[in-house]
Amino acid sequence: MRIYIDRHSLGKWYRHFSKVVLVMLHLILVATIVHGIIHHFHSGHHTPPHHNGMEQHSNH
Repeated sequence: MRIYIDRHSLGKWYRHFSKVVLVMLHLILVATIVHGIIHHFHSGHHTPPHHNGMEQHSNH
């Protein structure tokens, strides 16, 4: 049983796969940025309470 892989089809699949990976990376990047912006606006430019609590705890 001989498995023959066509170089042209392999290249086509590789290009398609790399395109999908690039799109996924862009989606992850955009989602991270959007999440950060939403979190920033929800916190209202103030430092989060848990962050202040940690700072006070470290000062003791």
